[in-house]
Amino acid sequence: MLTGILYAGQSPKGIKFFKIDDTDDEMTWINDAVLKLRDNVGNETVMQSGENGYAAPGFSVVSGRDYMLELQHAGKTITAQCHVPPSIILVNITGVQATVDITSEGTPVITVTWNELDTEKYSYALKLENLETDKVVIPFEVASGQFDVLYDTPVINNTLTLFDTDFKYYGQHRLTVFAIERSLESVYFYDSSDIRGLLQSGPDNLSGAHGYFSAASGFSVNLLIQ
Repeated sequence: MLTGILYAGQSPKGIKFFKIDDTDDEMTWINDAVLKLRDNVGNETVMQSGENGYAAPGFSVVSGRDYMLELQHAGKTITAQCHVPPSIILVNITGVQATVDITSEGTPVITVTWNELDTEKYSYALKLENLETDKVVIPFEVASGQFDVLYDTPVINNTLTLFDTDFKYYGQHRLTVFAIERSLESVYFYDSSDIRGLLQSGPDNLSGAHGYFSAASGFSVNLLIQ
């Protein structure tokens, strides 16, 4: 199996190559393969093996480009390619902080808008993280922390309205918006019971192995909930 996601504006990292034993489901990381990564304008690099998979420090992933991966190991060749979505940037935000009322049953507090991509080709994956070391729960009288439930699948609208009840904790948060290819939405949202489930029926766009190789662009914004 091989798994990996490229992020626009970052160097490639975390490309995982491993095998699973047929009898006991034991996973074995393979660290001696030769991985070459190139883009469609002639840039190429040989990836380095490390504790967190294969990486290519100093090689930048660029929005709008195609990337081809070629892996050689034990006489076997594995290939894959992906397209990095165009850049998305923050266009407008109504505020970066909000004061919540614990008696609220759900009130809009922040609206975020970014540039729109072709909705036939791309969708958006949303991630909200609380950045506090010591997390303090907001004592709403109704269910809160609903963000992950509401946005566990991609969206196609380029505007997001956050409600106070989307948040579970007070403090600093980071909202990240990823643009992904619609043809690869399942890569980001496939939920298997275990790694063997991923191997047998998960998303797959490799030649010569199971797994996936895809890309995303995106931006992040910090929010304060108090």
